[in-house]
Amino acid sequence: MKYILGIASLIFLLGSCQGDLLYKKQLAIAEKGWSKEDTLHYDFELNDTTARYNMTLEVEALSAFRYQNLYVSMRTLFPDGSTGDDIVSLEMVSPSGIWNGKCNGEVCTVPILIQENIGIKKAGKYQLNITQYSRQDTIRGVKSLTLAVSRAKES
Repeated sequence: MKYILGIASLIFLLGSCQGDLLYKKQLAIAEKGWSKEDTLHYDFELNDTTARYNMTLEVEALSAFRYQNLYVSMRTLFPDGSTGDDIVSLEMVSPSGIWNGKCNGEVCTVPILIQENIGIKKAGKYQLNITQYSRQDTIRGVKSLTLAVSRAKES
């Protein structure tokens, strides 16, 4: 019971951390699966270098998804042409088998805060490219990824 309350609190906290929504885009994954060659591209603009931002990745997956984590490679292209690379483990299911999000029938949606209260050095166009980074060439069960960028609420 404590664990369920903890998850509910986390979901509430994630929702309350969001300020003004600046960008939101959902990209679907093919039913045949997500291949390592399939890259999801998100293009957005950030212009206020004095503001702080949150980035949330919402993963929509079938409840039959076989894994606890979804590993992804993220490459950020900055306005000055430089890049940043990260390998991220997106925690989909708790060790006890409970989804870290909300399930409706066969589909579960898991919001994951991937960047919190970040600042930017340069105003301009940003691009986030995401590829799956599992041990398999193609994974099945992921339906879509939605990137949301919002202005962080001031504390």
